[in-house]
Amino acid sequence: MDARSTELQLTEWVQDWSESGAPVDATTELRHSGILDSIGVVGLVARIEDLTGATFDLDTFDFSSTVCVRSLVTHCLAT
Repeated sequence: MDARSTELQLTEWVQDWSESGAPVDATTELRHSGILDSIGVVGLVARIEDLTGATFDLDTFDFSSTVCVRSLVTHCLAT
């Protein structure tokens, strides 16, 4: 599965998980906007690992920066 397809599936996952009703795309800020809480972010990371087969390196991701589907997928695939 390519990164774009993964992003689309994850964007749908975020919309299903979130109760905010806010529109979401691959670059929507998820954490600071309140679209996902910390449990939601953990669930999203687990879903990314399931879809990609890669392991997300929590130690090297900067959660103080933009947390969006694209940044999470890019990080996971790069490690």
